Amino acid sequence: NNGLDKKPIAYIARLIRHIGFNHVRVNYAVAMWADRHKTQPVMGSLISANPELEGKTDLEIFDAVVEGLTAAGLLVVVNAHTS
Repeated sequence: NNGLDKKPIAYIARLIRHIGFNHVRVNYAVAMWADRHKTQPVMGSLISANPELEGKTDLEIFDAVVEGLTAAGLLVVVNAHTS
């Protein structure tokens, strides 16, 4: 669904830069923020190309994605997805 089961975050970020983009809009679910104290990790099958994310919550993975994108020099526009 999000690609983290297919490619590492750093690869995705480099690809975005390579094709000429300088920013990424990253949606977050309001429910993810409302449940930010949740400790249940994301299913491993959703992040299988990024083993360093194993055992992390959805909000921790969101933070890791933002960090990976900005480390590649991309501007991240955070967008609340409410529907």
